[in-house]
Amino acid sequence: MDTVVKFKIENGALFVKLNRPEKRNALSPRLIHELLYFFEKKQWDSSIRAIVLSGAGKSFCSGADLKWLADESLFTKKELENLFSLFEAIVSCPLPVVTMVHGCAVGGGLGLLSVSDVVIAEEHTWFRFSETKLGLVPSVIGPFVLRQIGLSRTRFLMLSALSFSATQAQNIGLVHFVGEQDECDTFLKTLLKNFKELDCLAVSKTKKWLNSIYSLPFSQVKKEAVSLISEARKSDSARKRIKDLLNDSSKKTT
Repeated sequence: MDTVVKFKIENGALFVKLNRPEKRNALSPRLIHELLYFFEKKQWDSSIRAIVLSGAGKSFCSGADLKWLADESLFTKKELENLFSLFEAIVSCPLPVVTMVHGCAVGGGLGLLSVSDVVIAEEHTWFRFSETKLGLVPSVIGPFVLRQIGLSRTRFLMLSALSFSATQAQNIGLVHFVGEQDECDTFLKTLLKNFKELDCLAVSKTKKWLNSIYSLPFSQVKKEAVSLISEARKSDSARKRIKDLLNDSSKKTT
């Protein structure tokens, strides 16, 4: 069985790559489980100064896998809790998390961006909070996005489900650097070199302190967040929209 997440250590960083290129790295229960296990473990070599998250193939992450959404036996509260826990684990990761984005970042993929410490995006990347198009509520990613870009921007982008550009993502604080692929690679190398020169304990303590004084108590919103999207998924509208989109996707691949 092919791995859905690849790991390698290079230049003082641990590179974590989503590896479902044929699905544009859509989030599935297995992919979420593997990422959650990795980030909760927190047992990394002392030489590692940062974690770099990226996606294989043409896109970073296209959101939740449509087949997962379409199967009510798999789209369970437990799996949604795991996704919420993944975002929590990345927020609390003691190492800086740098995310490299290309192609697109949609739905849950934007959740991954919102919990990253640094986001580097290729300039032709596009972004969208797509949940309301599917009759869903972006409640699991909502608390994390909200604290990253604020209420006004979150409200506009989630309610409208409009696509937006890398430059627009940078302007609202969801992305920190935008450039061509070679420029992004150069910036990443500079960033990783800089992390190697810093005191890793001071970096870890700084990240923990910033989270403690700014973040909402996620434990208080977790149950409600999971219930909101779980109930929305059961609606007739969501069932029809997901089924229609899945059928359209199947036709395009045949």
